[in-house]
Amino acid sequence: VSAYAKSNSSKSSQKAVLLLEELKTLYEETGDPDFRPDNVMYGAVLDSISKNGTEESVNQSMQILDEMEKNYDSKQTTVAPNRYTYTSVLHAISKTKPTNGVALAEFLMKRMDDRSRSLQDNSVRPDKVTFSVLLDILSRSKGDYVDLAEKWLKEMAERYIKGELGLKPDTFIYTALINCYWKSGRQNAGFEAEKVLNLIEENYDQGDIGCKPDIFAYTSTINAYGRSWSEDKSHKVWEIY
Repeated sequence: VSAYAKSNSSKSSQKAVLLLEELKTLYEETGDPDFRPDNVMYGAVLDSISKNGTEESVNQSMQILDEMEKNYDSKQTTVAPNRYTYTSVLHAISKTKPTNGVALAEFLMKRMDDRSRSLQDNSVRPDKVTFSVLLDILSRSKGDYVDLAEKWLKEMAERYIKGELGLKPDTFIYTALINCYWKSGRQNAGFEAEKVLNLIEENYDQGDIGCKPDIFAYTSTINAYGRSWSEDKSHKVWEIY
């Protein structure tokens, strides 16, 4: 299954799913725990499915996730979906960009938090990778998702301040916000994007190595100015360049 997950063949996900079903059947028939699919197995299958880039792959990923939750909640299995499982589904959304992708991604984030609290299980709680994929989905989606991106970035920063040290925003996170300004078409998109770029630079100058400015941050800021209505955008772009 791991080999199928790493393959770029269009048929790999189908074969991975068939192997998963075969294992589930063997476990049901024999009761042998060696045949019981675990989170690693489910994660590899979901990774394989996410590469398809179709809305059907998102639906299939959601069906597997629903099944895992249902089986665990009904005590049919001790294998519970963890943050890696949910993040794999988010990856499928990111690569597919379905029409309801943003709403579905936010729903999954809330679902993770709710299960983490109800089960008192931190392994389900969203981590930095999960937030990164969510913000990447927002930055790749058509439309103005600046407010949503700022909301999730704020939540991430607040959790970091409260002690979740792994949630410290970095260059990738801030660049996703810059991309949201770029896609928004707002009149002041370039100006707001440059403020985020300046924040990245300031954090790095203060010793935050996770906020090292890169070509993507600068290019995205230039693109934001390019789509903005700012009268001095040509001058601003040359300053950044």
